[in-house]
Amino acid sequence: MIFAAGQYFLNADLDPQIVRGQVEAIAQAGYQAIYAQARQGLKTPYFSEKWWQVMQVIIEECRKYSIQFAIWDEDYYPSP
Repeated sequence: MIFAAGQYFLNADLDPQIVRGQVEAIAQAGYQAIYAQARQGLKTPYFSEKWWQVMQVIIEECRKYSIQFAIWDEDYYPSP
């Protein structure tokens, strides 16, 4: 069995409507998991209110399409 997971780079000015469409496209492409990853060049400040709003949108859309969600934060924002 193949498990398809993709990194979803969050380095733009995150717009909830665009994010919804992108998660839908990821799900329709057959991915079973999304790893949301903060990348260099963030235009939406990391951990800002807008950041968390967009995280909630991603989680809601993942639930809608029955795909798993994980946060990949070890690049520029390492976890303890």
